[in-house]
Amino acid sequence: MKKKQVIEIIRRVLIVLIVLWMITVFILSNQNGESSGGLSLAITKFLFKNEQIAEKMDPFIRKCAHMAEYAYGAILIYAYCLTYEKMNSKKQILFTICVTVLYAITDELHQLFVNERAGQITDVLIDAVGSVIGIGLVWIATRLVRGTEYGYLHPDEVQEERDLREGKGGDGKSSPLSSVTISVKDLKKRIEKGDEKNDKL
Repeated sequence: MKKKQVIEIIRRVLIVLIVLWMITVFILSNQNGESSGGLSLAITKFLFKNEQIAEKMDPFIRKCAHMAEYAYGAILIYAYCLTYEKMNSKKQILFTICVTVLYAITDELHQLFVNERAGQITDVLIDAVGSVIGIGLVWIATRLVRGTEYGYLHPDEVQEERDLREGKGGDGKSSPLSSVTISVKDLKKRIEKGDEKNDKL
């Protein structure tokens, strides 16, 4: 299977997951105040067992749930953006934040029309924080998967660096990026050499 076909399949799967996420958020927001509060309290009681502690922690757990659901949404949207290699990191992050925050705003507006529910600006801000956390998790994960050989570079820069090192394109000279990109392995070797020199002294 070609790379383009694999990417296309990944995109389709991510789109389905994003739509399912949006539907889930809508369904949860469509619950009236009593149903929503009952579900939240039941989960809190399951976590803390003690009823008094559960009642005190319920508001905090509700906010954490808000943050978590939008972190999950941001993970899916950001992952989708990463399948477009021509899209730079800033655009990917900005697009993800815009989509999640706009959906959070529409979600709070939706709650204004649900019995015993209310739309709150603070919830939008909490959702935005969750979005940033989700983006951060994907950013870290992609760097770990990509490895440390090319440092913390954008995927496009990594590919350019690989092509130059393998002699694919370019003028055969090393990229300027190679002069500023230090792998963890290289850094470790340099530290070890420095320790050896200090021992000799």
